[in-house]
Amino acid sequence: MASMHMAQLQINLLGGFQIRLNSEEITTITSPKIQALLAYLAVESKRVHSRDALAALLWPDTPERLARQNLRQSLSRLQKALPQPKDDPLYLRITRQEVGFNRDCPYVLDVEAFVAALDAARAHAHEDVTRCDPCCARLADVLARQRGDFLDGVAADSLPFDEWAMLKREWLRREQLTALDVLTQHAIWRENFAAAYGYAWRQIEIDPLNEDAHHDAMRALALDGRTRDALAQFDQLCAILDAELDVRPAAKTSALADSIRAGLRLPADEVTTSQPSPTPVDAPTHLPPQFTPFIGREDELTQIADLLVQPNCRLVTLVGMGGVGKTRLSVEVAQRQADHFADGVFFVALAPVSSPMQLVAAIAHAVGFTLPMLAYTLDEQQDALARFLRAKSLLLVLDNYEHLLPEVDLIARLLPDAPGVMLLVTSRAPLELRAEWVLEIDGLPFPPLRGPARPLNSYAAVQMFTSTVDRIKPGALRQDTTAPDVARICGLVQGAAGAGTGRCPRARPARRRSGRRHRRRSRLPEHIHARCAGATPQPTRRDRPIVAAADRDGAADLRRVVHLPRGLQPRRGAGDHRRRRAADAASCHPIAAAPT
Repeated sequence: MASMHMAQLQINLLGGFQIRLNSEEITTITSPKIQALLAYLAVESKRVHSRDALAALLWPDTPERLARQNLRQSLSRLQKALPQPKDDPLYLRITRQEVGFNRDCPYVLDVEAFVAALDAARAHAHEDVTRCDPCCARLADVLARQRGDFLDGVAADSLPFDEWAMLKREWLRREQLTALDVLTQHAIWRENFAAAYGYAWRQIEIDPLNEDAHHDAMRALALDGRTRDALAQFDQLCAILDAELDVRPAAKTSALADSIRAGLRLPADEVTTSQPSPTPVDAPTHLPPQFTPFIGREDELTQIADLLVQPNCRLVTLVGMGGVGKTRLSVEVAQRQADHFADGVFFVALAPVSSPMQLVAAIAHAVGFTLPMLAYTLDEQQDALARFLRAKSLLLVLDNYEHLLPEVDLIARLLPDAPGVMLLVTSRAPLELRAEWVLEIDGLPFPPLRGPARPLNSYAAVQMFTSTVDRIKPGALRQDTTAPDVARICGLVQGAAGAGTGRCPRARPARRRSGRRHRRRSRLPEHIHARCAGATPQPTRRDRPIVAAADRDGAADLRRVVHLPRGLQPRRGAGDHRRRRAADAASCHPIAAAPT
């Protein structure tokens, strides 16, 4: 944000669209498209934007040539409407290919000022922000200037822009609730009970289901001597929770109401929060148990952790072929991020789910919500689940979403209706939602075909393979004789984690059956035996090179590694049926692919 200047541009986006030059309002920018264009450029001013991206953002249903023409005209009108300072740089940097907002010009953006005040409060060296007068004074100042929701009333008639504005609006609402909560506790500590009630009431206006805000409003009213109003506030909370969620208030809120009715004196130093972004302790985790070590994936863990703290990121999809290790990675991420979600992390296995109603039921069961008996239609069930999750702060892991890809309505509804819910999805294909952040998951690092450039055990794929074999038959992999074969197998499966984390029983000879129709079906790991897509029987075009290599060389390498009995070793020049019989026996070794 630029420094103060004699001709300073003030851009106010919290509560509609408003622009002032010093104290004089600029009223010539009336087109919603141009308002949306300036708002987007100002808020996303840390990067420049291509003309094609801006045209697609604001005119998504218009032919590309006409959309670029509309953008060119809008930029021209916007430049004419903005003041042109003589000695200062222009507010917009426009080239033939890119457009950006000039952060070197003298301007103030209310969104940036609000975020800066919150960041300063988080970074300030104090033990408790609710007891820090300078931080609370700064927060109170920026909140007093806000007139409402982000870009309230600006209708750009563009779905991509509306989605961007919606996500930004929900994020700013959460930040506003955080700041208002801090100011409520600070006002009670300072025994300014009227101001405390005002801050609590603003929280209720933003989120009527925020029970903590109702609780603080009751305390402030009671401490101010307004007992009747405090009990009326409790009755209002009961009515809202009953109508929206069919639940009763929490025990602490009911106990507070009983104390107020009994005329007991309330302590004024009861504080319910201490930091703008508190870290919950012992957040509940509802994840499947893992019986194998987590190996590698440090880069992916860092990438996902960075995405989960992005203010605009609510949906992360891990995309990769079956058996590559998406499920194990998602569970590890959830375990490491559990402390950042007050209401915990939840895992939902979607493999048995086949319909939208089953999807709603599976998520509801995972988070401990009982769907209302009168919610017969899909819309009613989705609404009930969204209302339950509205006030929650949790991470929801949805595993194996690929067969439900046409059904994304529930996710699209949860993003705006449950702003505290973060979605981590595993799938073989993206969900194709604009709010989605996609991370491609490939196999673990494996040795190059021409020999490892570093020690063999330093490759994560080799560590995974040897760890699996050692659990079943310790010492089966003799480093001096099996190292080349292990490296080759890891290369054949392209480092797929599923090739080393399977559940097959111990190796045993194949049963002899007479007749071709009774021949034992091969149980080689899917990535080795041309089943790279997991449950999909036919390999995709992307997987065919791996399949060809595995069919040609995989069985021989496996036989050398696991030392099959002599009777199962095919003689040179034997027919195809003998090669298949040997491969069937090798497939019994416990390195089959695990589901992702």
